[in-house]
Amino acid sequence: MKNIIKAFAFLFVCTLMTVACDKDDDVAVKKLSTVTYSPNKVEVLKDKAVSSATPKIDPKEAKVTFAIKSVTKDAKKFTNPSTGFKVSETGVISLAKDNKLDKATYVLTIEATDKADKKVKKTANYTVKVK
Repeated sequence: MKNIIKAFAFLFVCTLMTVACDKDDDVAVKKLSTVTYSPNKVEVLKDKAVSSATPKIDPKEAKVTFAIKSVTKDAKKFTNPSTGFKVSETGVISLAKDNKLDKATYVLTIEATDKADKKVKKTANYTVKVK
């Protein structure tokens, strides 16, 4: 009788382990470690459209959201107008043709936030010189 109880206990534990463990349990969560733009500087003629390349994310499996954290104009704080710079969900920075920005050097600080852990945030700068 003791052997039958031990066998049932063993089968119960094995069944529990099989059901409780998912194949994804061993996969480590890939958290954002860096975000970079290459090139990170561009020159554009006034009233011309421009778009950046897609930023490099490390690790590339990380899922992130992008936002413009701040913009400076000739090293002074600048409020980005609604017709100014935009950042897409893939991190591409764009400036519309009808942007109405003055000739100046603009530095955008782009913040990438890890979707899996919103506390993980990384920034990258992108410079646009409007001529």
